Amino acid sequence: MRRKLNISEKISTWLELMMADGITPDELLGQKRSPGTKARRPRPAKISFYRF
Repeated sequence: MRRKLNISEKISTWLELMMADGITPDELLGQKRSPGTKARRPRPAKISFYRF
């Protein structure tokens, strides 16, 4: 029980410090997504297997 209380105190302290510096939790977690790249066609196989 004491450990959970200690962890929550640390989290709240860090959250207050971040907010004072103007950092939001969303910036840390990477909520903003980057634009995706275009999907390429799959490359042809370098080795082809034949049935004899």
